[in-house]
Amino acid sequence: MDLNDDDAVKRECGRRIRAARDAIGLTQGQLAEAVGLSPSAIGNYEQGIRLPGPREATLLGRELGINPAYILLVEGEEMLLFEDEALLLERFRGLSPQDQQRALIQLDRLKKLHAPNVTRHLKTIKTRKR
Repeated sequence: MDLNDDDAVKRECGRRIRAARDAIGLTQGQLAEAVGLSPSAIGNYEQGIRLPGPREATLLGRELGINPAYILLVEGEEMLLFEDEALLLERFRGLSPQDQQRALIQLDRLKKLHAPNVTRHLKTIKTRKR
């Protein structure tokens, strides 16, 4: 991606915000409420219309569990993972492609099984120190 292309930067920033939001199962409205922004601001970021400023990126990063520098496309920054997430990713990468597919199917089953509890669980995650 060309970091001199403002539109490409906005789109990639939006893609990263949306991917992180989707990963923890929040709606745009829930994320907006949690960080004190409007749902339209979140939508504008995700659609690549606007870039969040440093303050907004910090708020979003804290809520989404990712490094604000990752949101803002600071070169050399990778998405930070918690220990359990890094372990899961490491083990997943060690599987054969066929077993990776099986693991994804099992994760989807778990997600569906526990979907009613996701909101309650997310509130618990927000309040604990990481």
